Amino acid sequence: MKQRDLRKLGQLIRRHRNQNGMLLRDVERVTDITSSTLSRIEQAQIEQPNPIFLVRLAKAFKVPASEYYVLAGYLPREALPPLEKYLCDYYGMSGAEAALAKDVLEAMAGKWGKL
Repeated sequence: MKQRDLRKLGQLIRRHRNQNGMLLRDVERVTDITSSTLSRIEQAQIEQPNPIFLVRLAKAFKVPASEYYVLAGYLPREALPPLEKYLCDYYGMSGAEAALAKDVLEAMAGKWGKL
């Protein structure tokens, strides 16, 4: 797996943990993943995170495990739904809102490179 994707995975998990107002020890209680292991995943220090751990984290944060699986290299990027569908399904956006968000993200990617 690419180091960049490991960093993205760790950042995403940390962001989900923070969004849920959870400390490492809170996640440990819910997932049975030790705080030290979770910290190492968040810091991209584990080459291949256990796929079962990724499922447990996804359940704890109420997010699709596929996001973690793609970044961990267990699924191809094509396994994720198109961006507009994802925004509608996950964030409850209307089709028009999702189209606008996609346009904004594409403009940002065009200006600053791949996001």
